[in-house]
Amino acid sequence: MNKPDPIAQHPLLNQEGNPVQFRIDDWGEMHDYSYDYLKAHRHNFYEIMVFEKGNAQHDIDFTSFAAKSSSVHFVAPDNVHLLLREKNSTGFSIQFTGGYFSDEVLEKLPFNANPPLLKLTKEELKKVLYLVEQIRTELAQNFNLRNSIVCAHAEAVMILLARRAAASNTGETGAPLSPHVEHFKNLVKLHFTQHHTVAHYAGLLSISPKHLIEICKTQTGKTPLKLIQDVLISEAKRQLFHTSHSIKEIAYALGFDDPANFSKYFKAATGYSPLAYRQETGK
Repeated sequence: MNKPDPIAQHPLLNQEGNPVQFRIDDWGEMHDYSYDYLKAHRHNFYEIMVFEKGNAQHDIDFTSFAAKSSSVHFVAPDNVHLLLREKNSTGFSIQFTGGYFSDEVLEKLPFNANPPLLKLTKEELKKVLYLVEQIRTELAQNFNLRNSIVCAHAEAVMILLARRAAASNTGETGAPLSPHVEHFKNLVKLHFTQHHTVAHYAGLLSISPKHLIEICKTQTGKTPLKLIQDVLISEAKRQLFHTSHSIKEIAYALGFDDPANFSKYFKAATGYSPLAYRQETGK
């Protein structure tokens, strides 16, 4: 019996194949990747894709996004994605591991947003490109405190993107999203395979379940239970489509104590049983 094929999470490596925490990947350059980037894949690092010119199609977890000039796309470590660029398109990726930037900075970036992208003004793009060029210059040298300067410039880029996200990221009331809501969404990403209840996350946030329900509904239009469900179903779809894991194995991996309960949960959310979904998507 063949062992089920997991969805590989590729590490962040430099040109020599050694692990790194940060890198700039300029599109169009010849790279010796350790994986086939022309097939759907995911990483164990964060990726911010900056589109300078041209068009592309970017598929992230079964949703296709148009990528045009001055747009920025955010790919989290658990996302399965595939980028199809037109030949004349140009841009680059900023790639970094968890811990390279503080949680405070990461929480302000739209990795968990829907859609996970931003549109920069010409002036904002100009500032980002200037800072990235400074990073490239430092990376090409071996001067004293090089890594500190690279990190400082990179954090400045993140702050610029966070500022654009804050200007774009409004809820149902038109007000900026509450830090509690952003923190809740990040906690769900970390713990959804172990915990499915609103009460658990409210406890981690030191607020009542009722308050968490109120602020999520007001600012996202969804209950916290629906936000948890969205993350669970997205991962279930990834596993059903990209692997040959059995329904039973997927159910246990996602924290369900009974595969039948998982099947009912999945069908209630999608209208398909897990098996029917797998057959429908051609796996």
